[in-house]
Amino acid sequence: MNIPQISKPALYLFLLLSLLLPLPAYPLTNHPYTITEEQQAFGDMIQNFINEMDLKYGMTCTGDGSSKKEKVTSISLMLSAYRRASLEEAREIHIQAKERLVEMIQENPKIQSYLSVTPFPKKDIRLSIIYGPDSTFYYCDGTVAGTIEGQGQLYYLSSGVLKLRLIDLHEEPYEEGLKIVRNNPLKHNMHFHKDLGFEKEIDEVILNFIRKSYKKYKIQCNAFGGKMSEGIDKIELSFVRKKKMSIDEARKMQVDLTQTLLSTIHKSKTLSPHLQHTPFDAKHINIRVHFENGKEGLFNDGSLSRMLQQDGIIHYFNEKPPTEYVLGWTDGNPLFEETFEEAIANTVKNTK
Repeated sequence: MNIPQISKPALYLFLLLSLLLPLPAYPLTNHPYTITEEQQAFGDMIQNFINEMDLKYGMTCTGDGSSKKEKVTSISLMLSAYRRASLEEAREIHIQAKERLVEMIQENPKIQSYLSVTPFPKKDIRLSIIYGPDSTFYYCDGTVAGTIEGQGQLYYLSSGVLKLRLIDLHEEPYEEGLKIVRNNPLKHNMHFHKDLGFEKEIDEVILNFIRKSYKKYKIQCNAFGGKMSEGIDKIELSFVRKKKMSIDEARKMQVDLTQTLLSTIHKSKTLSPHLQHTPFDAKHINIRVHFENGKEGLFNDGSLSRMLQQDGIIHYFNEKPPTEYVLGWTDGNPLFEETFEEAIANTVKNTK
């Protein structure tokens, strides 16, 4: 049968909404309706798969989007892994889990009459796996936040810091990922994440940077991450300051924050080999600062309310007055923007 292809935004939406889906009870016992032997066998098979994933990877099933009214037309499961994962680990776990589920479906004679098509199409069996400290949050530290399938592709996602959304880390044809796993399976215990050689160091560098930044500028960090699944590709930090700053003061702070973090990273013999760009400069450090008036939120009196450095450009914003608010998210009113190099020059000029 033909299954409509799913767009990437729809895939991401499914991944987010799946966190809220209730987990069905397997096996299907004490059901208020009549359960056929085939339905019971299908429920038992899914439960056995979940149990295997728990034993092998420490994963639990947190959502079921399968379509199974009179016949099973598609199987979609959401799994949660309470650990971090590199891209290679996420590939291995997703591929091995998917292939095991396919095998269990095809080899079980008791459920074949409950399937809409036999043999059941592999493309109609989809897994989504999230990585986080619990089943409702992703890791936001630059490692893999989740994997999801669609259109014959396997997508690797990270949790964005600057905006509350998932961002692409990598994508590949599912069959290509399958070949990699079969030819080069990982050897370590997949219950645990294997440190890539820089993770402990970058965590310490960023945490020390956050503490020093608060002491110097009274800015509180509410998130950090970026793209650091295989190396240090991009670093993102989000701060809040409960006091106003002029544009000149904010610019000077932004330049100082970026230069301080870059200097610390380049001095580290541990981190330098893992930098994914040469030069690793301001284009690869994104920093957002919100200026808030306590519980009232962002300053909305025309003063600077947001500053965002992204891809080497610094953007400055203020807010609309309360009488002009509209429902929904707003990025504020753009005041102006400048390159990081222009910000350095303007900082020097204004200090003379």
